Amino acid sequence: MPEGLERRTRCYRWAFGLLGGWLICGVVLAVVLLATITDVNAGYPALFFGGLFMMTAVPVAVACAVLAGASLKRREPYRRAMIGLLVISSLIALRFLSRTLTFVVALLQTRW
Repeated sequence: MPEGLERRTRCYRWAFGLLGGWLICGVVLAVVLLATITDVNAGYPALFFGGLFMMTAVPVAVACAVLAGASLKRREPYRRAMIGLLVISSLIALRFLSRTLTFVVALLQTRW
């Protein structure tokens, strides 16, 4: 590779990979929880992992929105897909942000 060429990171790859990985983890989580539903205490893992999945929704969606915006600013390929990803990740962040903040406030108000 010649020295004059700068190797730039493609933001669209990171954005698609981050959101895709989060969604795949959600599917795997749902399959595992459905497999353990026959246990007596099946509700506790569902509450824990459901809360964990909800808590990770906002940071992943915000990171995807930032990466999609950076990709659009750089005029990288797949512009229509990036616009769609920006809209979807913004809607996910807005949907889960209030629930996540409510959960954190309720968690902080509990007495240890």
